[in-house]
Amino acid sequence: MKKIVLFAAGIVLFFVSCQESKEKTFERLAKEYTAKCPIKLSTGVSVDSMIYDIKTNTNRNCYTLSGNIDNADSIQKDKKQMEASMIAAVRNSVDLKEYKDFNTTIEYIYFSNKNKAELLRISVGPKLYK
Repeated sequence: MKKIVLFAAGIVLFFVSCQESKEKTFERLAKEYTAKCPIKLSTGVSVDSMIYDIKTNTNRNCYTLSGNIDNADSIQKDKKQMEASMIAAVRNSVDLKEYKDFNTTIEYIYFSNKNKAELLRISVGPKLYK
């Protein structure tokens, strides 16, 4: 009986050790998502990539803004409202549960289609969404 219990425990440990770590899972998911990009979300907004940084436990979402919303001045003017909206979106997101449970920082970076410059970066860490 003891041998059966030890064998079963060994099998369980073997399968658990073969599982992908959270970091590797997040990295793989980001690469799979990026392979589908660019994805147009709405008029003037497209997703270019998703990058998971294992070293900082940060999931970065990169967007390009074009047309009327590709305007650095208006982005800076609306920065506080955009930050508040993104914090609320992360806080209320069911899709980000695994990331939030792992205390991952979710970052949104917006680039200009005109000059490729970074227009805005919003980082939503655990202190903001928990």
